[in-house]
Amino acid sequence: MINSVYDPIGFTAPALLLPKLLMQEAWRGKISWDEVLPVELEHKYRLWDTTMHFVSKCAIPRRLFAENYDDFTLHIFTDASA
Repeated sequence: MINSVYDPIGFTAPALLLPKLLMQEAWRGKISWDEVLPVELEHKYRLWDTTMHFVSKCAIPRRLFAENYDDFTLHIFTDASA
């Protein structure tokens, strides 16, 4: 869930800090991937999960066109992975 957020610039970093810390805590507790989380960790995760819908409402305005149109170039980078 945490790594499903694609944000190469890092705008969502504050919203992803808590689940990353929770994952660290799970690793320190040597909890395997198929084990059930302890109640406290699960509660913290579910609390974070219920607030994630606010991230989709955030918008970051950016200029699309340069002030001088003679100097305008558009660069697009893509990822070829599945």
